[in-house]
Amino acid sequence: MFIKTEITSEDDFYSLDSLSKELPWLDDREYQSGILALWEELKDDESKKLVIDLLKRLKHLNDKCMNNNAYKIVDKIKEWEIKADNVVLVATSDGDEIDGSVAGLQFLKNKLATLEGWSEKLLFSNFEAALDDIKRGITEVLIFDDFIGSGKTMVTEFFKLVVASS
Repeated sequence: MFIKTEITSEDDFYSLDSLSKELPWLDDREYQSGILALWEELKDDESKKLVIDLLKRLKHLNDKCMNNNAYKIVDKIKEWEIKADNVVLVATSDGDEIDGSVAGLQFLKNKLATLEGWSEKLLFSNFEAALDDIKRGITEVLIFDDFIGSGKTMVTEFFKLVVASS
């Protein structure tokens, strides 16, 4: 349940309450303070409408969804018949930073262990970390990213990898 603050109006309160009925995850106390803080930054109705539209289009994943998606990845690896002796799985983090792609690989690690020969030695936080294995002749490079955007960063990282491995 959202509360009215000094900055938000009565209309804001009812808008957020209505939105949380449509998007139940918004009513989780983990998100309420962030949503209220965001809402207080919005100065006009147009901005509020835009945020509402974006929130409605957002795909919220909980633990159950994460588990199901992890098993879908394992099933796809089985379907493609990718063997552990010829593959690396690379997150798209920048350098040694821990980001969502690294956290996703960490989450996926135990599910991958159900595949014959797969271990955490096949998982890398970025392209640079996987480069030595790729240079040794690994031909299957699975890229794991937690965010879908324009793809520009991925293309840049891929070309850096190509240049570095030449």
